[in-house]
Formats: sequence, structure tokens, C-alpha cells
Amino acid sequence: MLHVPTSLGFVVKPREEIPLKLVERFNIHLAPVIYHGSEGAQDVARRFVNEIVDVGRKIEQ
Repeated sequence: MLHVPTSLGFVVKPREEIPLKLVERFNIHLAPVIYHGSEGAQDVARRFVNEIVDVGRKIEQ
């Protein structure tokens, strides 16, 4: 049986030595990101990748 993703979730957890002000400055959300969609599996997977890439770009700044 093939798994079909219908929701996603992730949490960004910075290392202890990274100041909270720096995380806030780059608008990196520390609250869990949860999405329960009724879209197809490709749309949920695409949304997950887009969310993760967005966080990565903010961290890269």
C-alpha cells in the first residue's frame, strides 16, 4: 500500500547558542507549522517543500 500525504507538519528548533532576537529579526517562526489539506498528494508535498525552502532562505540571510 502506498502512503499518500494529506497533511504536513514541522518545527524549527534553533541551537541554544543562537539568540532569540536573531531568530525574530529574520522572521523565523518557532511555532509548529501544521497543514491539514484536502488537496492532492502532489500539492501537499509541494507545499511542504516550499515551506522548508522558505525557512532555509531566511536562515541563509
